[in-house]
Amino acid sequence: MSSATEEQESTPSRQAAAIQRWTKLLPGLIVTAVVTVIALLINRLQPLLSTMLVAIVLGALIGNLRQVPMSWRPGLSFSSKHLLRTGIVLLGLQISLATLAGLGWQRLVLVVVVVSVGVTATMLIGRVMKISRSLTMLVACGFSICGAAAVAGTKDVSGADEEETGTALGLVVLFGTLSIPVVPLLAGLIGLDTPQAATWAGASIHEVAQVVAAAAAIGPDALAIAVPVKLARVVCLAGVVPVLGLLARRTTQSSRQDQPSAAPQAASLDDASQAEAGSLDATSADATSGPAAAPANARPTNAQSTTAKPATANKPALIPGFVLGFLAMVVLGTFITLPAGLAGAIKIVQSATLAMAMAALGFGIQIRAMREVGLRPVLLGLIATIIVSLVALGGELLIS
Repeated sequence: MSSATEEQESTPSRQAAAIQRWTKLLPGLIVTAVVTVIALLINRLQPLLSTMLVAIVLGALIGNLRQVPMSWRPGLSFSSKHLLRTGIVLLGLQISLATLAGLGWQRLVLVVVVVSVGVTATMLIGRVMKISRSLTMLVACGFSICGAAAVAGTKDVSGADEEETGTALGLVVLFGTLSIPVVPLLAGLIGLDTPQAATWAGASIHEVAQVVAAAAAIGPDALAIAVPVKLARVVCLAGVVPVLGLLARRTTQSSRQDQPSAAPQAASLDDASQAEAGSLDATSADATSGPAAAPANARPTNAQSTTAKPATANKPALIPGFVLGFLAMVVLGTFITLPAGLAGAIKIVQSATLAMAMAALGFGIQIRAMREVGLRPVLLGLIATIIVSLVALGGELLIS
């Protein structure tokens, strides 16, 4: 009787705790929803401006014009993490194995080569340029695979902090947007036909929406080739993330083995500081896990960086659950035809969740922080863009 009574008494307390948690999320969720609605309206007025791209830009504008209120941060964190993963999983339903097979084995091989060379070369060049491994990893995936979604999807396995994530997102927006007019212009100057130019656009430009905009400039028949090629690059995210996760684990283990033993007194002081930091993190978890976790217009202190990054990098996930969910949706969409109404509703949810996630991530793009990181990440982004573009162009000329 006593256990039953305790269970009945604990049920209302659990419900109250759940209501309290969701109440904390509401301000940030409302902000991202409003930004998403505005982005959708702008997209309706000008279809070449993608909802996701507009949402990122609007989030960055708001985040740089005013300090992000503490009340927004739990909702922004939820959007940038959970809504993003939901959107990526649902994106898998828009990709079928039949569509990918329709590209032909030559284009599929080209996509794998572009992604492999792009990621590998960018990682090596970033190391030579002495840019942090985590930021280099974000740039490599964002520029070689699928833009902002790849940056956000790789964040967990890379151990990147919010400043690095914001920098990578800003670079993706910058160079991907510049590619929209440049690729069609160069394709015309080189003398590429529509299939060649469309393949080049799909295999080289960062964001799906940016590919759509470039393909529209190439010609009306370009979309049918450019978008499937781009979606094939998106699928590569499922293969690259586990490899990078394994690399991150090995790097972490290697660095632990190379670290000299600290003096007992220093170790005890370090343990005490970590315990104190853990206590602070536990009391403010809702406000410290998203893109706006730090004060919006302030750079994290060295102490914050040294306590936050190891927590992410200690044991990076080898295969994140959302990657498996994405692959499952690809298989499901291949073998099961969903009713038109249900498929339309899922696409709306997928677009809305990704747009809200991108709006939240936009708040983490701080112009001052990007200026402080210097020109090296910008130069790395330029080099990565050139490498991916040249490999894609050279491969298309070989197979056509």
